[in-house]
Amino acid sequence: PIEGDPLFIQKTQELIFGENTARIFTAQTIGGTGALHLGGHFLHNFVSQKVYIPNPTWDNHRRLFSQLGFQVETYPYYNPQTKGLDMD
Repeated sequence: PIEGDPLFIQKTQELIFGENTARIFTAQTIGGTGALHLGGHFLHNFVSQKVYIPNPTWDNHRRLFSQLGFQVETYPYYNPQTKGLDMD
């Protein structure tokens, strides 16, 4: 089916969210970048024209979201000096 394998989806939901998954939608995707692309299409069409991506991130993320028409912004999350989260 279009959402993916039902048993795989059910077991994934139970693994991540426990047994109470009645209000959760899960869809199997074609991989990490494919998932970003599909999710990005949905977000751009129904949620927002702007997306925030972490800095640093993989090189293809900015390009992918830019090609989908997003205004791409970044946020820091990693402090290379402390080798940890960049948070106060």
